[in-house]
Amino acid sequence: MGVFNAFFFDEVTSRDYNLVIESKSILNAPEPDLQEYEIPGRDGTVFISNNRRRNVDISYTTFLRVPIQEDIQPYVTSIKNWLLAKPGQYLRLEDTYDLEHYRLATYRQGLDFEHMWRWYTRQTATFSCKPYRYLREGDNRVTASAGQAVVYNPTMFDALPEIYLYLGQNYGGSSDITITYEDGTKYEQTVSGITRQYAGTNVILDAENQVVKMEFPEALINTAELAAFPILKPGTNTISITGGGMSGFAVVPHWREL
Repeated sequence: MGVFNAFFFDEVTSRDYNLVIESKSILNAPEPDLQEYEIPGRDGTVFISNNRRRNVDISYTTFLRVPIQEDIQPYVTSIKNWLLAKPGQYLRLEDTYDLEHYRLATYRQGLDFEHMWRWYTRQTATFSCKPYRYLREGDNRVTASAGQAVVYNPTMFDALPEIYLYLGQNYGGSSDITITYEDGTKYEQTVSGITRQYAGTNVILDAENQVVKMEFPEALINTAELAAFPILKPGTNTISITGGGMSGFAVVPHWREL
């Protein structure tokens, strides 16, 4: 018999809890967030896009089989503790059905166990996921060479990267960022307000969460100022960053698609 399929949430596998997947709903597409307007004298509804998508539900219907009847309650308790431990937090969700992608998911529902027989229960775990699937290869860190990094976005969607600034001991407090896109347009911004106390550390510009933070220990830099966070468009993106006393930078692109 081959290895059973499994899902992984917060880096823990469903196999650890004797869960066997009966069915799944993992192919759903997210709903676009549209404003609807009815204009007098004009037929039909007018839709205005907010350029965002809503969360999508992903679910796994599973069977739990335990060695002896007395194990039902301890296993059920462990499953509850696993899935319900961090409500509202987005954590990594992946499964053996798709080996190229993962999702960012939160478990925000209850969990109903149907006790079918002495050794069996049946239950459905439903996760609320951010609308995009993330390519695993997009989590690789690309280190700049000669002050420049070139990354290729293989998807049809803009990516929201993490850019790591490696600050030298004499860092000057600001850095100029330029991204040249395949269509010839550019992103040009300056990040400032990173005071001398952060010299010699690594600082992350986190475009997904719209924050500037230290890498170790992870902590927000509330004094940092950046008017618009970077995006990586489909195709080739050429990134250059300059700043007094900076020793280098790297990019984790976080490619994503529906």
